[in-house]
Amino acid sequence: MRIKPDKLTQVLRNGGRDYPRELARQRDKRTCQMCGKLWIIGQRRFDVHHVVGCGFKSLEYDRIKELDNLITYCHKCHLNLHSVRRKMQLKIGQQKLNTPTKRSSYYN
Repeated sequence: MRIKPDKLTQVLRNGGRDYPRELARQRDKRTCQMCGKLWIIGQRRFDVHHVVGCGFKSLEYDRIKELDNLITYCHKCHLNLHSVRRKMQLKIGQQKLNTPTKRSSYYN
């Protein structure tokens, strides 16, 4: 499906990964596809989710030719998706493993 970029999307034409995401938002009429909330200019842009999961490296998967794999959600609905919550839990767990623990100054 070919989408003609509107004025908001044209600004990002050379903007890397944001351009395909903005095309997906435009295609979905900047409306959350779960709850129907409409995006308002000046607010945080809605999240774009991969329908078929792509793991932790989503930046590599945002291509115009794969636009059918992207869907628009408001931030609240996106965070409530099981796959997103699971991914966040795994990421937090990895950060805890890689962060050195502080010793209490009581014994130093």
